[in-house]
Amino acid sequence: MKKVLLISLLVSFTAIAAAQNVTVYHDGNAIADNDTVEISTNATTALYYPSFYNNTDNSMEAVIIFELTNNSNIFAMSVCTGELCNNGGTSAPFTINSQEMYTDAHAEFYIPDNSEPAIFKMKVKKAPSGTTYSTTYLKVSKESVEIEEVAGRTTFKAFPNPATGSTNICYSLNSDKGTLVLYNLMGAAVREIPLTTQQGVVQLSLDGLPSGVYMYGIRNGQNMENMKKIVVK
Repeated sequence: MKKVLLISLLVSFTAIAAAQNVTVYHDGNAIADNDTVEISTNATTALYYPSFYNNTDNSMEAVIIFELTNNSNIFAMSVCTGELCNNGGTSAPFTINSQEMYTDAHAEFYIPDNSEPAIFKMKVKKAPSGTTYSTTYLKVSKESVEIEEVAGRTTFKAFPNPATGSTNICYSLNSDKGTLVLYNLMGAAVREIPLTTQQGVVQLSLDGLPSGVYMYGIRNGQNMENMKKIVVK
């Protein structure tokens, strides 16, 4: 009985110690496990730049995972570590050196108009999957002025960018429909996708296009919204 109890205590202690192996920092401040960081914006996308301190004497391979915990339609577009960006809410594996701060991570979130605030659970876990090193929460919301500022304005953004094979376009229209158009630098339209809802995400195929810089925008009738750049690898 004592042996079973001792094993149970050791397992519990190991789990607690593992959860304290990484300290999350935001804007230079340490965030305790299960505490919440809040970010808000008046734009359609938001960036979050966490840092991670390895409290142990060993380097560790880790991944960052964002899990939506409520019914908000805000979502994680990508999570980047170094130059590697993964679509969705899970990063590529990365290394946190012993007794050092890792500062080369960020996540990008898409915030449709009239969205309820989103609560994400952010976990730093042993790669590829295993022990959870830390758990904190992130609240993402749109500032109340956003509705007034974007009324009558079309917004859109590509992710990933640069891209290979395909990219996703998040958009919010100022009308019932429009057309997503991709141009080469000669001004020729090389892709067109009709948009039949006021906001959403569409996949834009880049297959068969030469590597280089392209421009994309949303055409509404005879009007073309501000063009943006995308790089095709």
